[in-house]
Amino acid sequence: MNCAQARPLLLAGDPAADGHLEECAACGAWLEQHDPVIARFRAARPEALPAPAGLRRRVLGRWTPARPAWRRWAMPFGLAAATAALVLAAGIGLMTRDAGLLVTAAGYAQPVLVVFAGPRDLLLGNLAGLAGLAGMAMLSLAIGGLLYRELGRAPQGLAQ
Repeated sequence: MNCAQARPLLLAGDPAADGHLEECAACGAWLEQHDPVIARFRAARPEALPAPAGLRRRVLGRWTPARPAWRRWAMPFGLAAATAALVLAAGIGLMTRDAGLLVTAAGYAQPVLVVFAGPRDLLLGNLAGLAGLAGMAMLSLAIGGLLYRELGRAPQGLAQ
């Protein structure tokens, strides 16, 4: 069967032309251009519409964070500063009012502080180790802060 005989059969959907279609690439390309099903799909396709006027602004408005970066850290640092101020105020109040109470509290803490005397002497004799531990503490604090910041966020990449 040649191309001229197969093409009308292909348009009619006759299975007799399938063998010729498997061997002839030209008839396959011709059928893609002239197939009535494809023409119906193209006719049913809706026309392209322009994007709404405010779409770009709305998308970019949702993409940027709603609040500035410094406001994310204001609460944890504010709580830390308030705690430090309260501890400092309590220490000053105890020292000015009744120094004996502070000395008594330090006497009770003496057995606990003795446990840390050996590591303290070891760390103070090793400045590089002290700097390394301080760096590890800062890294742990930074990781904890990042995890705290992520707790309040909605999951990204999910359909809404």
